[in-house]
Amino acid sequence: MVFAVWLFLRYGVAVPALLLENLKAREAIKRSVVLTRNNLARVLLITFLMSMVAGTVASICQGPFFVALIVMTIKGHGAPPLWLTVPMNIAGGVGQALTGPLLMIGLVLLYYDIRVRKEGFDLQLMMSALDSRQVAPPRAGTDAMPAV
Repeated sequence: MVFAVWLFLRYGVAVPALLLENLKAREAIKRSVVLTRNNLARVLLITFLMSMVAGTVASICQGPFFVALIVMTIKGHGAPPLWLTVPMNIAGGVGQALTGPLLMIGLVLLYYDIRVRKEGFDLQLMMSALDSRQVAPPRAGTDAMPAV
């Protein structure tokens, strides 16, 4: 279990690197190792918080069914009926589906944050925006200043 958590922490931003930098899988994994170095606690915190949110929402969705299940068990009906366990599992799946993307959103935001802190990615974007705006030279015979 500890090894699986360590793998997730180390390769947590491999998918954002793969998609946003157009890297191959092996390169994205290496890139994730470089980016998450000295940031494993941040990856762990984001993963923990997003998992807590997802679990809470799933529990809220399953809550009414779970209460009914407990009441039926206390009354001595034996094994839980299928008509109650199926909607409870569907409601939990809906809750997980609604909150599942939050983990990936958190990891993508962490990916951008790490790139800004380590590589000055925001400065690279600003410089590329400045390079793309070319100032047209003035035409011969006009005194007009070029538009900026």
